Amino acid sequence: MNLTAWYLYPFSHSLSARRYFIILNSFPQPTELVLENDQAAINGIRSAGAKQLILAPGNGFTGGNCWTSYTGDTRDQPSSDFMNKLVDPLNNTAIDIHEVSCTLRS
Repeated sequence: MNLTAWYLYPFSHSLSARRYFIILNSFPQPTELVLENDQAAINGIRSAGAKQLILAPGNGFTGGNCWTSYTGDTRDQPSSDFMNKLVDPLNNTAIDIHEVSCTLRS
């Protein structure tokens, strides 16, 4: 992860209270690494002075259907075992749990 982007992003955009940050996790990886990346992003955003809400993802495409179960082909640990360990000095972080429909239509 390029942490420089998280440190510089708030300065390149309006810090309006109506804006918020979304941390992206686009593929399953070890859940411990997702936690580390989420925490690094939160730390970078806060150190840049941003006070807006941050939405942090779990693993496995952040699906609610797999939040408490093993994730992905490598059976990574559940997001529910790790994402509660995130620390935000402003207590303005929420966990992003959503479903993405991958159904193909013919």
